[in-house]
Formats: sequence, structure tokens, C-alpha cells
Amino acid sequence: MHTAESESKFTIYESYLSKLEEEHQYCTLQHIVPLDGAHVLCEDKKMLNFSSNDYLNLSQHQELKKNAIRFLLQHGVGTTTSFVVNSHLHCHGLIEEKLALLLGKEAVHLFNSRYQANMTVLATLANPKSLIFIDRSCHNGLYQGAAFSKAKMKTFEHNDLVELEQLLEKTKEEEHFSKIIVTESIFSLEGDLSDLKALVDLAKKYQALLFVDDSHAIGVMGHEGMGLTAHVEGIDVVVGTFSKACGTPGAYLACNKTLKKYLINTCPGLRDTSLPPAILGAIDAALDLIPQMEGERKQLEQRAYFLRKKCKELGILTRSASHLIPIIIGSEEDTREFLKSLTEANILATPLFSPLVPENASRIRISINAQHSPEHLTALIEAFPKCSGTKSSGDALVYRSPAKIVPHKVEPFQIFENPVLQ
Repeated sequence: MHTAESESKFTIYESYLSKLEEEHQYCTLQHIVPLDGAHVLCEDKKMLNFSSNDYLNLSQHQELKKNAIRFLLQHGVGTTTSFVVNSHLHCHGLIEEKLALLLGKEAVHLFNSRYQANMTVLATLANPKSLIFIDRSCHNGLYQGAAFSKAKMKTFEHNDLVELEQLLEKTKEEEHFSKIIVTESIFSLEGDLSDLKALVDLAKKYQALLFVDDSHAIGVMGHEGMGLTAHVEGIDVVVGTFSKACGTPGAYLACNKTLKKYLINTCPGLRDTSLPPAILGAIDAALDLIPQMEGERKQLEQRAYFLRKKCKELGILTRSASHLIPIIIGSEEDTREFLKSLTEANILATPLFSPLVPENASRIRISINAQHSPEHLTALIEAFPKCSGTKSSGDALVYRSPAKIVPHKVEPFQIFENPVLQ
């Protein structure tokens, strides 16, 4: 039973939640049931799903399920402790070797999640005497990893490699423990691509490590679908996740043998209990299937191109060059109206608000997968005109590219902190 005295301990949390409700930022969890690759049951309502990152629909693939069961029966339910103690199972090592070969890298190490990998690896490779150069549009997890390292952080405008080189040139004579350039291959908040070749050249010229998050490309782009960093020389550190196109939990780090040995001895992320055998079995099956799925990748590319083209025709602002298509709206209020219209049309999509994106750059992110048909895309497009009172030449109501958004010169993303202490 809570007494008045004990309940007072929670007052500060309740106050913060009340503030979120007042500002329309309060979140609740929606319970969904997958129905097929394109639909889910959400709160007892069948919805067309454009919020999933299961790009190849491997999460429900029979081969992943069967291999997960095989690994479970062979190796047991869990690993019980961390990699560095005694739970680096033989099957962990086999999958790391297989993935390293597919990626064209010397070494791979498995992590429980992309967030854990980005947070702990970046914070281990850098320290307060390091210098981190980070793209302004990198996702918040990378910013948190950089902040956690306590390194000096320099942001450059999104994909502005001229500014990046200027920053590198200004600091080239400075002594630092390490210099690290941080970017994404496909930007999760923008959907566009980085110029990896130019970044490799800059990293080589200025003796900096190049750290690339390849999470949204693995499975759908690059050599045999193994990501945009696969078999690309000069990328020193790659983080990727299995939780998107591969359809399973887990993540990986790809690097050279020296960095892997260093991280094994220093990285706090490796003190966590390692991935269980059933998940390893699913990952193993996904890695066998992905190189063979060129047809699915072509279809995904065609669907995404069609939607990007339609957005452009409607005057809807998106910078995407991939299957991730964020519709940049601006204010949170307008974004919530856009989302409400989609929801009323039985369409599920992902809203992104500050601090995940900069202030006044809220957006709806549309994720295309291989099971989306032309009819599904048409239904999505037909829901767009209901989202604004701005008329186009064809009398359809469309959301106008908002002048109030400044595409560049926005503040760097806010690092998540304890909201009660702010």
C-alpha cells in the first residue's frame, strides 16, 4: 500500500508526464499483431503498415523459424553470461566468420542491438582527448555515443563534405587520442545516402577513423545486398543491425582485427549477456537468404522510386533516395494532423518529433517493404491530399513544402537526458 509519504517520491515523474500530455507529446504503446507483410492488426483495426523496417519480410520466413528451432534444440535457450566471461559459443564464432566474409571485412563481433553497439563502441574508440566529426542528420543514438565518450564533438551540415574538410583541415595539427568521422550510409531520419567514396578519401587524407552506421542498407543495397559498406575499402568501423531487413534482433560491428581485439578488452557493451542461440539460428538463415534475394531488392527499389516520384509531383517535401521516405512537415501540430489523416485511412506510419529530429522539422517516415503492392502505394498516396488545406493545380488538397522549415542550419539533435533533471 502506498502512503502519502511514499507517493510523494513519484510526484516529480507525474508532473513531467502531465507536462507531456499538455504539450501533446505523451506516448503510449500500441499493441499490434502482424497479419502479413503489408498489414497489421492495431488496436483491433486492420491497417496498412508503412512503419515496419522488415524490408524483405524475413521476420516471418519459414527458413528463419526452422533454423531458430534447430539452434535452440542444439545449443539451449540462453547463453547465461557475457561474451568476455564464457558465453562466446562456437555458433557465435561461426556466424561472425560468415558475416565477415559476406561484408568483405577482417572481423565481425555480434551485439544485442544497434543502440548498444553505437553507444558503447563509439564511446570506447573515443575519449575526452578525442575529436569526433559527426553529420548533423545522424540519428540520436550516434550522438549519444559521441556524448558518452566525452570527446570534443564537431558537427557539419548534412552531407556537406566541404564543411567537413574545412573542420578537418583546421584541426589537422592538433594532437588527439583519436579522430573519428561519424555518418550513416542511409540516413534513418532523411532517407538519403552519404558519399562513402568521398568520406573514405577524407578519412585517409586526414588520418581519421571512418565510422559508418549501415543499418538501413544491410539486406537491401550493396554487394549481394550486404549493405553499402560491403567490400568497400577504407571504412574502418561499420555498425549494422539484423532488426530491419534481416528480420531478427541483434546487431554487429565490422572492423579490422586490431580494433576487434581492442574492443574485446575495453568495450563495456561486451559485458552484457550475448545473443541467445535461437536468434543466432535466425540470423544464420537470413545471411544465407539475403544474397539470393535480388528480385525482392529490385521490387523494393521500384516501389520506393514510384512513391518518391509521386511525392515530388504532389509538392511534398522529402529528401529520400531510398526505401525510407520521410515526409518533412515542420511543426508538431501539422505533423499530428497529417498522421491523424493517415490513421483515419487505416494507414500506420511513423511520426518523428524533437528530440529525434531538430525543432520545427517534424516528419512522418514511410518505410517501404517488398510486400507493398502498387495498390498499397496508391492507397497511401490517396490519403495524402487530406492532410492540408493547400490546393494544388488539380484541386487536390496536398501538403505544401513548408517555407517555415529551414532544411539546413538547424540545431544539432538534442541528446536524450533525464527529463526530470533538465
